[in-house]
Amino acid sequence: MNSKKILNSLIIIFILMNISLFVLNIFYYKDMNKMSSDRVKMLKKVLLEHNISLEADLPEYEKMKIIYFSKPKDREESLVEKLFEDRNSSYIEGVHKHSNDNETLVFNKLAEEGRFFYSAKEPRYKIDDKNLLNKFLSDFKVDDETYKLSLELESDGDRIYFFNEEYEEFTIFSNEIVVKMDDSGITEATGIRYTPRKFDENSKELIPIDEALYGLVFQTDFKERLTIKDISIGYYINLEQVGNGYRFPVYPYYQIIMDNGVKYYINAFNGQIIS
Repeated sequence: MNSKKILNSLIIIFILMNISLFVLNIFYYKDMNKMSSDRVKMLKKVLLEHNISLEADLPEYEKMKIIYFSKPKDREESLVEKLFEDRNSSYIEGVHKHSNDNETLVFNKLAEEGRFFYSAKEPRYKIDDKNLLNKFLSDFKVDDETYKLSLELESDGDRIYFFNEEYEEFTIFSNEIVVKMDDSGITEATGIRYTPRKFDENSKELIPIDEALYGLVFQTDFKERLTIKDISIGYYINLEQVGNGYRFPVYPYYQIIMDNGVKYYINAFNGQIIS
């Protein structure tokens, strides 16, 4: 009789311990992406030891979903008709080039299929037009996607604007239009847009941002002092994953922007770094 009581007591204790561990586990994963002041101090200390200063807000997303994309739509014909009346065209080894005396439009059909390159000697989109950036984006859109200015730089007197697509409140880092402008107007641009199809049904846990940054500085030799100016989370397309398939999965990445303009992308599921 006593042995049965002891056995029952042990079973109850075992069940209670497992319940406690389960509850503790829930609270651990609930808080693992919350950056306390102590965690931020420790992160800044370690980053400084590796020549990195932190001047950016830290995102605290807990879970995100995979998005399925397909390859870029072919917009060559529509853009050529929109920009040119008379033109010379050439097709050499996967590069399609259209030009007149003033403007050139090139499409890459190989490495980054769907990317365009635009240049103008005398800008069509002139600096005295306050809406020149919006007009350019409208002309070079594929569908009715929305672009948001994500970065602005100056280089040798020119201004460079980086736009990324906003899709269902998230930034698609790989869907971009980059515009170069001088004192007369837009002189160069490039861009690409992969087609978002749908979100996966299931959400997955993200690695915390401090863990992602530790991985960055431990795996990268920063010989000069740099400052992290911006950290955001969105979706980045690793070209190795695109392949020849119609539909492919795209994962959430942390985008790290340094004060010298260099960007690092860290897979928010497994910590893989792309620069």
